[in-house]
Amino acid sequence: GYHALMEARLNAMGTMEFESVVNPRGGVVASGAVGAPSYNPMRPVDQYLKQCRRVGMSEEDMKRIFSESTFNAARLTKHAEDWFSLHNCLGLCHRLYISRFQSMETIQAMFSAVTGMELSCEELKQAAERSWVLWKILNARVGFDRKDDRPPKTWFTPLKVGEEEFRLTDYYRTVDLDEGDIQRMLDDYYNERGWEKESGLPSRAKLEELGLKEYDWR
Repeated sequence: GYHALMEARLNAMGTMEFESVVNPRGGVVASGAVGAPSYNPMRPVDQYLKQCRRVGMSEEDMKRIFSESTFNAARLTKHAEDWFSLHNCLGLCHRLYISRFQSMETIQAMFSAVTGMELSCEELKQAAERSWVLWKILNARVGFDRKDDRPPKTWFTPLKVGEEEFRLTDYYRTVDLDEGDIQRMLDDYYNERGWEKESGLPSRAKLEELGLKEYDWR
């Protein structure tokens, strides 16, 4: 299934591979899909930019995450998770062959037509983020934190398939990655989410921003 497809050494470190490290439910890699380009390595940046606009990312977000030739997979994972979370909240299928035709604008229009509630795209995005953070709060309440957001040790051992050998690399296969690189990616991911770098958990400021202050477990 997805777990075989997203073997990080075979498929390079994109959002779906990084998602298997940070997902609060465990290695649910499909939650890291931000659109069709996510499913295979080496897709051009312009394909990602097109999809990022569809999922409601701002130009400021994209300038922070993308350059002309690459992108920060850890930071982009945050936005992929929120896109997945929005589908979950609304009971929409997130499979590639369906979600590829959706955008924040179409989802907002469907939501308004069905409920009669005129929520903006930004309000829907925040609701999706709120739902994701609630998952993380459940983890925090039973003792999970940054120490549990860790890749399998096997990622740092070359994978041999027949005569070929595959190493863990960045999405565009330009450099090999080690455990220190993954830790730096985690720093970026927590920063993008507005979470605490040391604990890997939502900050008090983030809980207050999302209206979740009453669920603070500390």
